[in-house]
Amino acid sequence: MIIINAGIPRSGTVLVNAIIRRILEGQGEVESLNPPASPGDMLREVMERGHAGRSVVFHCHQWTAEDTQRIKALGAEAVSFCNYRDPRDCCVSLMRLHDHPLELSMANMRHYVRFHRQTLAATGGMAIRYEDLVADTPAHVSRIAGALGVELDAGRVAAICGATSQRAHARIAQAVAEGKGAGIKTIRNSRRTLREDSDTHLADRHIQSGRSGRWQQELSPEDQARLSEGLADDVRALGYRI
Repeated sequence: MIIINAGIPRSGTVLVNAIIRRILEGQGEVESLNPPASPGDMLREVMERGHAGRSVVFHCHQWTAEDTQRIKALGAEAVSFCNYRDPRDCCVSLMRLHDHPLELSMANMRHYVRFHRQTLAATGGMAIRYEDLVADTPAHVSRIAGALGVELDAGRVAAICGATSQRAHARIAQAVAEGKGAGIKTIRNSRRTLREDSDTHLADRHIQSGRSGRWQQELSPEDQARLSEGLADDVRALGYRI
């Protein structure tokens, strides 16, 4: 089974990735891939060597038209999950993660919202709204499991929620920030060098406040106005209020 773990950056895609992998424990081999950009090369490689008897999870934020056609051709073999969140909160989170200025983060966010909507429309995936995901994680764990064809009892749902909680992930992110543990890779962007755990895909500043409406709490009134104006179309497109 090919599993597409996609959506807008900073909207809970890493959390959903962790939930998926916990759900699939005991269901055979699971491989999680985190392509640096378009997953085209990795997707082609997986298709060439086959994926029978195992699950391959692609965690990424954008697809080419060619990638989308390959996914559509898989039909029932592919399951897609597409996260989204208020773009203004995502923008602030990107700023804090990458040390990017507001204008650059807004430009990136417009790009990712467009890819999110295209991926969701092309794959018919399950849309997961971040605000709902964190408000009722157990319900979403059950919903995701159902899409994967796995039945979970209440005890297993609770265990998965505990293992993927913000507190649990904060401990991993702190260890990554301190350079502790195996499988830590460094990624250089235009502003800073990030550390990321190659197993969980958690970065050193990955766990932030998680609050909704943080853009109104963390930005100056001037930057709030610039953000609201610059992302107005994207905010409306995803069903949020201006």
